[in-house]
Amino acid sequence: MYKFFSFLVSFFASFIKAAVSSLVICTGVAAVAYYGPKAYTNLMYNANMDDVLYVSVKLQNGYTIHGTGFHILKPDGTMVLLTNAHICNDSAVLYTAIDVKGVEYLTRVIKKSKDTDLCILTPIKNKKPFRLTTRSFYEEPLFSIGWPSNYPILISEGKLVGWVNTRNEGNVLQTTIQVRHGNSGSPVLDISGRVVGIVYAMDEGSWAKVISSQDIINFIK
Repeated sequence: MYKFFSFLVSFFASFIKAAVSSLVICTGVAAVAYYGPKAYTNLMYNANMDDVLYVSVKLQNGYTIHGTGFHILKPDGTMVLLTNAHICNDSAVLYTAIDVKGVEYLTRVIKKSKDTDLCILTPIKNKKPFRLTTRSFYEEPLFSIGWPSNYPILISEGKLVGWVNTRNEGNVLQTTIQVRHGNSGSPVLDISGRVVGIVYAMDEGSWAKVISSQDIINFIK
């Protein structure tokens, strides 16, 4: 009986160790094990960070502004790089998309709309497109990956807390995702990694306001 009990203890200890090992996240400095929601957030980050781009825009006056961008597919299957129209400045002379490894790619504007605050640019090779979904639910967990000013690429999590009709172009998704300047153009993902919208602004509490995926679909038709 004692040997059998010892076997069970050893078996479950090995199982737990293996489960924890599967949640080890490489931070570039050290390997850190996370549990529960923190582990899921980091898995979401690792699965998508290579495909969320820093969009740098050089202006005629020599200044540079930036936002975030990601790829989606148009109805005809063409891949495009999506960001906000307020990032695609009228006085821009050079657009550069930079990935998490620091590789730079030249891109250019295909179409933009100040009314919808959406802009599509020429795509970057070897980057995956994100899937869009028009389904969203009150208090569902959401994640956003982007390039805030003076920070490396970051993931933030929150919830959908409402739909606000403050834009003439369509419904705005109000979330509890914390964002900063530079997060404009960041994808907002559900727990399956599908895009429910794109960050375009933040309220007084630095919570992300999000253009819905339905507005994105209408824009890229």
